[in-house]
This record gives sequence, C-alpha cells and structure tokens, in this order.
Amino acid sequence: MWSRLLGETIWLVATEADYHRLLSEGEVAYYPEEVLILLEIRERHPDTWREKVQKIHLAKKMLGGLVADLVGPVPEERGGHGG
Repeated sequence: MWSRLLGETIWLVATEADYHRLLSEGEVAYYPEEVLILLEIRERHPDTWREKVQKIHLAKKMLGGLVADLVGPVPEERGGHGG
C-alpha cells in the first residue's frame, strides 16, 4: 500500500516467507503486530508521532529488523541491567 506519510509503498504481510521474500527484493514489509505498535505511538505522541514513525521506518528500511514494543523493561539477557 502507498504511505503518504512515508512517501513510498510498504507491504503488510502475514507470513515469514512473504516478509523475507519482500526483504530480499529490497522492499519494506510490516507484520500486523508492528503496525499496531506504530498506531500506539500515534496515540501516545499526538504531536510528534509523524517524525517518530518516519525515523522508525528509515531504520527498518536501512537496517532491517522488526518494530518491537520496548515500553516495558528490557530483559537482562537482551542488554537490560536487571532490577
């Protein structure tokens, strides 16, 4: 689908196979769970969500990976400092 905010086509996928196929073709794809996180950012940050989503998309486009909900504590084995 075309994103006016991002100025390019993005893909919504349901399967890992589709995600990796599109990634190998240089496309940017999102799982539904990632879109929900972006919508939550829109709700939580009504004044700055556009810039935040654009930066997240750019990072995903350049580095790959998934949009993760990092609102909660980061487990120690993933780089957190424990508690």
